[in-house]
Amino acid sequence: MRQVDLSASSGFGGWRADGSTSDRSWREWLLGLATGPATRGSPGWRELLEGSPTGVGPFEEGYARLHELIGHCPEEPHLVHDDLINRNVLVDGDRISAVLDWGSSKYGDFLYDLAKLVFYRPWYAAWRSIDFAAEARAHYDAIGLDMPHFAERLTCYTLHIGLADMPYSAFRKRWDQVTWKAERLLEIARA
Repeated sequence: MRQVDLSASSGFGGWRADGSTSDRSWREWLLGLATGPATRGSPGWRELLEGSPTGVGPFEEGYARLHELIGHCPEEPHLVHDDLINRNVLVDGDRISAVLDWGSSKYGDFLYDLAKLVFYRPWYAAWRSIDFAAEARAHYDAIGLDMPHFAERLTCYTLHIGLADMPYSAFRKRWDQVTWKAERLLEIARA
């Protein structure tokens, strides 16, 4: 997906069939979660989290850390799936045979897909022994791909994922998930 030619497109964030996108820059899209709703048709994130047992504190701390890291994020669009963990990747032996459900895809930094795996690693017992970041870094080194600010970008995106998912879980009234995501968010923000 990193190599898909997007030279005819412009913008970042969610894209439509006509090629239009939601934001002018990747950083704008990342920071925009602080002003948008948790999901279409829902109240803003603050109202949802203020009404939750977890509260708004973890969100604010995570967002402040994301803001510190945002300058390391490149403004080069790549195709990002943003939902690879939900049984959307089919394999045949050791090869990917299909990638399904592109409804959450966007244009942005390709490391965002890796960040989703990193963020949710503790959630899935079978993943806990996999260091996705180290494996990806070794792969990029092996193919000679220069990855400036790899750690900072990955941290920024894992924070964004937690920040986006906390209000969504609150919207769904899944309070245990709000708590788990807040704890994971703080673990990442304070590392």
